[in-house]
Amino acid sequence: MNDMTILPNIEEAMEDARNGKLSPYWQNNLKRECLHGELSAEERLALSELNCILSETPQWSSEEELCHDMENIGGRVRFCRFWDEHYSMVQLTEDRNGKYSTAYVLDPPHPDISSTRSFAL
Repeated sequence: MNDMTILPNIEEAMEDARNGKLSPYWQNNLKRECLHGELSAEERLALSELNCILSETPQWSSEEELCHDMENIGGRVRFCRFWDEHYSMVQLTEDRNGKYSTAYVLDPPHPDISSTRSFAL
């Protein structure tokens, strides 16, 4: 049995999904968490419920989520790119004081994706 449960993460994702605010980036992040171990019956049930919510409720894109979050703190998104095929993203933001910040996660593509494929920013 798992010592650590991901049930709180699934429950948080369900709440965001009910509000249409579970972006593909966070959906993929949760899927990766679920792949790293045996899920309890309760976790499997919650995941099934989350999948039902996702099938019935349109969700924000990762870009929309980032733009909304930045606007709430007086900033702007200058560049943003999320890849749904794998766990990668690149973003450039500007805060309300004009300071630029970058954030990125670059994972190698899944083996099913051609290694010759290039991702232009």
